[in-house]
Amino acid sequence: MDRVSRDERRRTHHGGCRACITPNRLWPIHPLDVSPERPGTQEPIYYGAAGVIRALDYLRGQGAIACRHDYAPVLSRSLEDHRADSIRLVGEPTADYQIGDVGNLLFTHKLEPNARTARAPLEVIEATADA
Repeated sequence: MDRVSRDERRRTHHGGCRACITPNRLWPIHPLDVSPERPGTQEPIYYGAAGVIRALDYLRGQGAIACRHDYAPVLSRSLEDHRADSIRLVGEPTADYQIGDVGNLLFTHKLEPNARTARAPLEVIEATADA
């Protein structure tokens, strides 16, 4: 977390964090993780963009960084990309918390609390409960 906080402070100091993260521009996959079946970016909470956004949101909430970037559109695009990758790789979306839709959807609700975002994780869980 210290390294993420330092990196975010540096980005905020050098032009602001709004330019760092967009729905079309996420962190690239680590070179050691590159393989033919993986996309160029990763999205889940556990090892991808959603997890980095979650960490940045936590640091912001703790007062460690000052960035006021709206990550909700980035998270939404991240979920769409992750679903497409899951369908391509395993034939269906992945539902679990850390590497699937549910973690991303729960965090989306934290960033955008409304009836739609509250229902979304439950709908995924119910649809896959017997799977």
